[in-house]
Amino acid sequence: MLRRPGARWSRFHDALADLEQNMHQHVHTENNVLFPKALRREAELTSSTLA
Repeated sequence: MLRRPGARWSRFHDALADLEQNMHQHVHTENNVLFPKALRREAELTSSTLA
């Protein structure tokens, strides 16, 4: 027979779910906002230095 998880386990599981969601948001922001912006800035600086 399966036992219901205790309140402590449920809070731990909820915290892990929150952490996972935050990590997905962080990776999305890095991949789709920060890295492309850094690459554009690097290209700007490189082209202005060479000109």
